[in-house]
Amino acid sequence: MRDLISESRRLLQADDTTKFLELQPKMTDAFRDLADKEQEVLLPTAYKLVKDDEFSHMSRGDHEIGFALITPPPFYGNVTANGTVNDAPSLSNGNEQNFMSELAALLGKYNVATAPSPETELDVATGKLSLERINLLFKHMPVDLSYVDENELVKFYSDTKHRIFPRSANVIGREVRNCHPAKSVHLVEEIIEKFRSGEQDKAEFWINKPEAFIYILYTAVRDEKGNFKGVLEMMQDCTRIRSLEGSRTLLTWDDEVHGNKEESETAAADSAATPITSSTATAAAANTATTDTNFADKDQNSETSATMGDEITVKGITITGDTRLFDLFDQVPGLRQHMPEINSNFAMLNTAFGKIMAKKATIAKAADRSGMIQADLMNAIAQYIEKQA
Repeated sequence: MRDLISESRRLLQADDTTKFLELQPKMTDAFRDLADKEQEVLLPTAYKLVKDDEFSHMSRGDHEIGFALITPPPFYGNVTANGTVNDAPSLSNGNEQNFMSELAALLGKYNVATAPSPETELDVATGKLSLERINLLFKHMPVDLSYVDENELVKFYSDTKHRIFPRSANVIGREVRNCHPAKSVHLVEEIIEKFRSGEQDKAEFWINKPEAFIYILYTAVRDEKGNFKGVLEMMQDCTRIRSLEGSRTLLTWDDEVHGNKEESETAAADSAATPITSSTATAAAANTATTDTNFADKDQNSETSATMGDEITVKGITITGDTRLFDLFDQVPGLRQHMPEINSNFAMLNTAFGKIMAKKATIAKAADRSGMIQADLMNAIAQYIEKQA
């Protein structure tokens, strides 16, 4: 199915209309066959074998990954609006705290160890950290981490806002070979085999596209005795890192240099001379001084009351259904990071491949994929622009 879609796209891009039309009956048959199998085999079997709470966990995982070509459906069953699953009725806070306190006291009386609280400091290799701080460190790391243990089971992945590839909590506890497409399973098995035998200690991959450079490193995890304890996967979006030139030795906040006054003034003058346009990527490198120069004052050219969502102009920026998100991100600092606050489905825009998609996505498409009304999305973006200094 995927190959047929890719081939259809390639033929369209090559303007080969004849071959594209010849391929469509085959693709239509494949789609219908897949839909029939889902309706007649997959769903009836799932209803018999999968428990209701398992469907709830699956629903959460589906929303973490995202949906293609359709408006995101509501969460299933007892999944809350923020994606958490209520597995059982909760006790009142007072009763729950009393129960836990009494249980801890009882276990302590008989020298039975209890799980540490999130605030309890734990002895780590070089220092002391609480579980809460450990989780915060993983969440704020500029890289994505995943860990597969020596039994080839997925045990952990870091849940960050900048995740390069979407992940679902449903992978935890699964065999790693079942988390990859069939055509790449042999690579996964070879890496684990070489690591387990001690023949290799690392494997590197990278994805080099015009819009992004993704670096992937697999490292064998071993204890002090050299025993194999699993595989650590690290992914990093190195696009910006590879674009850096020269040296930076002065403290810089949002491209405003602090330190050497002469260099700071020169940088500001160069930035002020750089125009912001909606059709070039040079605006992404311009600093906030440039933004202030190109945006009109709050009371000038501000028309943010378009109820139909056809067109809104705020601070000299015109927003329509055909406006590309990439152009807005270039012109409005912080807008990309703010989008998930408008709608949680926009969290993907802060991943490496989300940045690639943003180059082509329009306001109209973004509204459709997120389930928002186009006018509401336009007004939310306009309000954010209006609040910027």
